[in-house]
Amino acid sequence: MLQAARGRPSHFNFATDVEQIMYGVMGAGAVLLVACAILIGTSILKGARPETGPGLRLGAGWGLILGGIGTLITAGVMSAGVMDAPGHRVGGIRSDAHGLPLTGWSTMGGDLRVPHFFATHMMQALPLLGLLADRWTRRRATRIVWIGAGLMSAAVVFTFVQAASGLPLLRL
Repeated sequence: MLQAARGRPSHFNFATDVEQIMYGVMGAGAVLLVACAILIGTSILKGARPETGPGLRLGAGWGLILGGIGTLITAGVMSAGVMDAPGHRVGGIRSDAHGLPLTGWSTMGGDLRVPHFFATHMMQALPLLGLLADRWTRRRATRIVWIGAGLMSAAVVFTFVQAASGLPLLRL
């Protein structure tokens, strides 16, 4: 929030010593939060309350685990710079100009923010899918959650491979 108020980037900003430190602290905090989410997901799968529906239990547990792992991988690749350089771009023009409306995702090269988005939001989408499946068709809730988990995981893998290949999600 401070960096946004100052009109400065918060991610991959190494312009000053203070910003380098802030970015490192922010990254460590994010890793801690996501690691805790994975542990909570494991705990939910092992010991959810008996009144918790099967869809919500599976959705919350696997959403936190799969989404957390995907988030750590995509964020780790971006921060380590193993694709191109530290940052979200792979190939193409190294600019956020002319990105997709609303998201700013690159339309000229690969953008690792796409799989990062899908992985991170799997932690919310899969529990919601499980909750809705319990409400609408409790008998098929676990099947719906497993299908959702497979589709969401496939979206993360597909968009990761696409970005790593230097291809944008959409070319406008």
